[in-house]
Amino acid sequence: MAPFARPQAVDLAHTLRCLAAHDFDNTTTAAELPVHRNTLLYRVARIEKLTGLSLKDQRDRTLVLLAVTWEAITADVRSASERPDALG
Repeated sequence: MAPFARPQAVDLAHTLRCLAAHDFDNTTTAAELPVHRNTLLYRVARIEKLTGLSLKDQRDRTLVLLAVTWEAITADVRSASERPDALG
């Protein structure tokens, strides 16, 4: 998720995670965020421009799902290793 590392891209990263969580359904994602559907479509266009991905393409969607899953796993591992009761 490197293109979304800049502070101004926080909304885009959240949007991408939300899209992945809702199977890339624009209507459901817009309601969940909550933003107008046109706002979501604008964000999707920005995400596609920044990443070079097409969120209409199943292969690119799979890459996004993998990236979002990897991000969640690494966050869980990091937080677990910071716990005082962590083995190590």
